[in-house]
Amino acid sequence: MNEFLKSTDVIDWRHPEVATRARSLASGCEEPAAIVRRCFEWVRDEIKHSHDYGLQPVTCSASEVLKVGSGICYAKSHLLAALLRANGIPTALCYQRLRLDDDGTAFSLHGLNAVQLPECGWYRLDARGNRTDVDAQFTPPIEQLAFRIRAPGEANVPALFADPLPVIVAALRSHSTMAELWNNLPDLDLSTTNDLPRESYSVGYDQAAAEFFGRRRANTHAAFFLPHLRAGMRLLDGGCGPGTITIDLAKLVAPAELVGIDIEPSQIELARTTAAERGTSNVRFDVGDLYSLPFPDESFDAVFLHGVLEHLRDPLRGLREVLRVLKRGGVLGARHADFGGFLLEPLPKG
Repeated sequence: MNEFLKSTDVIDWRHPEVATRARSLASGCEEPAAIVRRCFEWVRDEIKHSHDYGLQPVTCSASEVLKVGSGICYAKSHLLAALLRANGIPTALCYQRLRLDDDGTAFSLHGLNAVQLPECGWYRLDARGNRTDVDAQFTPPIEQLAFRIRAPGEANVPALFADPLPVIVAALRSHSTMAELWNNLPDLDLSTTNDLPRESYSVGYDQAAAEFFGRRRANTHAAFFLPHLRAGMRLLDGGCGPGTITIDLAKLVAPAELVGIDIEPSQIELARTTAAERGTSNVRFDVGDLYSLPFPDESFDAVFLHGVLEHLRDPLRGLREVLRVLKRGGVLGARHADFGGFLLEPLPKG
């Protein structure tokens, strides 16, 4: 966690003016959440968003943003991270990939933050500044961000960063006016980027694991979920593995589409092969990350998770992303092992 508390050239919370402002904002606050709220609302409301206000200076580091009093979303997130880290609150930088035009041909990254709160884990908040069509608030454990994922190609970048992405710093440092920067906003194609941190599956994918996963079926591993499904429900299976359960579920929701995602490409290939062998045509399998689902808000009538959450470093963040793509009133079915509660009786001899 120390990496999310460090002071850097960009998140320079040891700068005297930044440290003084951090102490001032925290004055009188007894709980971490109160400090977060005070700092978040101050950056959101008192530091002007450069483009919204037609301001030309381009700022990058926290101390620059504080001195000038303005910055674009990335710069404001740097200042908020500095103010919170100065108060001992672990703070990360995170990003969304958002559409810039109605045609869906141009995208850019949008910068925001995540804070580690004792009561709800990593919680995202967006201090870019409100306007008539933007209403970002601090309402833990519910996230209320400035922008929702609405269109194909948009996504939450699936990682928390202690340092800003190099492409962000390069954009801020290489453009001298906001007008110039606005025409050259940084982007990141998530489908072709392999250097982002990602989760690993502790069980692995060897032959023994493959044989075990291949025996799983909906009637044995998803029986509790089946009564809630009906024909025509669009369904997401998060962490589908080789797809044996997924394909069974697809038959129950046909003719609607079922989408299975998994972080491991080899599992997706197995799932596609199995679906073709069984002649299941209403199922689609794609490589995907539970932290960054490539679907607009409220895309699915139901979501199924089997043996996934216990393998995530931040299961609450994964659940928030799942709930984002689940329609209001939709069905979430989750089946997971509590490894800390396993009991064996009788004990094996020897």
